[in-house]
Amino acid sequence: MRDKKDLIGIAISGQNKNSLNVTYYCLFKNKSETVKQPIYEVKAVDTTAAGDTFTGYFLSSVIKGLTPAEALKVASKASSIAVSRMGAASSIPTLDEVTL
Repeated sequence: MRDKKDLIGIAISGQNKNSLNVTYYCLFKNKSETVKQPIYEVKAVDTTAAGDTFTGYFLSSVIKGLTPAEALKVASKASSIAVSRMGAASSIPTLDEVTL
């Protein structure tokens, strides 16, 4: 397992305004790296569980040994599935649904 210091970073949603285009992404940054993951565009119907889903999938992916870039991809996909469904706990996808 990696040193705990390597796991410290931030995962946030953000936007980069470039001319007339707006790009949404997830960002991870620590002392040694910065990783951007574009969002998966879906039609959002309920954002209730989006943050919890993203955080849970990101942290569990890192704990399992995925790199921050891989963990962002998994978390972004999971939260995009969650917002495309109604409800809180019922909208959280299974790992099989998220598998890339």
